[in-house]
Amino acid sequence: MLVDIPLKNPDPMMNFILNAIGQNDPIREIHDGIYLCPHFNFSNCVGIKLECLPHIQISEDNYISACGVCDTIDQFRDQIASQLHESSKPYVCSLTKVTKAEQPSNGGWRWHKWGPYIGTKNPRCEYLYNEGSEFEEVYVFQIYEIL
Repeated sequence: MLVDIPLKNPDPMMNFILNAIGQNDPIREIHDGIYLCPHFNFSNCVGIKLECLPHIQISEDNYISACGVCDTIDQFRDQIASQLHESSKPYVCSLTKVTKAEQPSNGGWRWHKWGPYIGTKNPRCEYLYNEGSEFEEVYVFQIYEIL
């Protein structure tokens, strides 16, 4: 099941780093137990202990990846979050938007580092920057078990 969790203010050093890289927007709850985070350090910004596992067991024969990439928040809610409601364990999810326009022409965000792509489009390049116009942004999701 997805549950709400307490958020805490990042420590001063984390605030300094987030300000320096322009990712100091606050974390927002966008649905029960689902948070939009402007950076990839969600677990450092919560007031409870979380565990990141490679896979989540929903039922005896149903496993889902605990991280991945989707096209939209609604797609994540429909395909992944809906399955988490079937579990008796408490989970929380973070999504981080990655925008193609913010990627450098050399290097940047790569598909294979973030888990399976659950979207409906067809990635063809290693880097988001090099993808066609159908990819203007994606969301990286991470599912945490609450301990």
